Amino acid sequence: MKRENLVLIINAAIMIVVGLLLVVAATQVVPNAPEDLLFNQVVTLKNKESIQPIPDENIYMIVNSKEEAYNNSNQLVGTVYTVIMKNTYGITGPDDTNGYLELLVGIDQNDLVTVEIVELVQSNWTISGIQRYIKTVLKNVPASEVAAIAPYDATNTDLMSGMTATNTTNWIKEMVLLAIDFHENGIPQDPMLIGVEVVVAVEKDGTFEPLEGITAYDYQDGDLTEDIEVIGFDTVNLTAPGTYNYTVQVTDSDNHTTSIPVTLTVTGAEIQVFDDAFGNGYVSIKDNSFAATATVLEKYDVTLNDVAVGTIYKLTGTTIYNDYDVLSGDISLYVALDLDNIILQIDLPSAEYNHSKGGYYTASLDFAVEYEGVDLAIVRTHGADILAGSTARSRNLMIDLLEDLKEVVLG
Repeated sequence: MKRENLVLIINAAIMIVVGLLLVVAATQVVPNAPEDLLFNQVVTLKNKESIQPIPDENIYMIVNSKEEAYNNSNQLVGTVYTVIMKNTYGITGPDDTNGYLELLVGIDQNDLVTVEIVELVQSNWTISGIQRYIKTVLKNVPASEVAAIAPYDATNTDLMSGMTATNTTNWIKEMVLLAIDFHENGIPQDPMLIGVEVVVAVEKDGTFEPLEGITAYDYQDGDLTEDIEVIGFDTVNLTAPGTYNYTVQVTDSDNHTTSIPVTLTVTGAEIQVFDDAFGNGYVSIKDNSFAATATVLEKYDVTLNDVAVGTIYKLTGTTIYNDYDVLSGDISLYVALDLDNIILQIDLPSAEYNHSKGGYYTASLDFAVEYEGVDLAIVRTHGADILAGSTARSRNLMIDLLEDLKEVVLG
């Protein structure tokens, strides 16, 4: 063999060996496996402990196993839990009718929590949003703060909107909380309620099923979904905007009970004439804690896109309204105020205006328009023209009612 060929062969062999050494070294120092990414370093999992075998049931959420993670210096860096869930959301395909999630939940020595996906089987269009949610939200979170993570926003298109993705990410949060609970307390004695949202909303006159998407599971009894109770939902009135409370509850065979209180807001505007004042789609909810006076009867809190924008008050008063001081009657007006107590609009419903109608009523409507944009604090001194005649009494009554409102709002 020529000397030149021998040198080439030796050099090639050296390069191969160096390459192999680099590959081996990279696997020892560059984190790439899911368990490595939990701790941002290469780790070895040891001392695996089986916690709960996979149940032969349609739905479940379990901590399947526990392992210890050691770095290349054989130092313990954290604990890894495999958490598995089979849920009721179907996926595309002829054979599998249930979604499946398998996660690694890593808890380091400083109680920081990070999550990695082992397997994610859900509707295809939700997967990228769910993955992004885990990568951006569940990374190096203090264990004590996981419960306070804000609910997934289905309207955020960056995270793939949709109810399937929303519920799945909420379930993922519960899976992580289950791992944390096991890490701190061992196998839970109380049954688990899965999929309960503690704050929910429904449009006025809409439909709402309090148990939709909710399941229950117990480590000893298995699936307890059929045993879930809803307590207090009979007080909810879906036709009346407001805030209601009820409880979702389940009890296992050992008489251990899990109860989750739910706050349900029925949204919608009971008074729907103020789109020009507040914008299309505003929501008004009656303030049942408002202390009514003889003339200021009701208060409504108004929001637009979940942001407070003002209030609505119902005012009612009675006065003599003709020239002969014989007849008297009551009128009602609804006053829309912004957050600075500027009058945005005054509505005088004809059905609640029991003074002279026709041109007299039209004149009162015109009078109300003159107060749009006026600070409530100066209603008496605004200087609107009060004409003589029968409408003057109606107008004076309107000003008196606004003065009463000023006293209530401004003191």
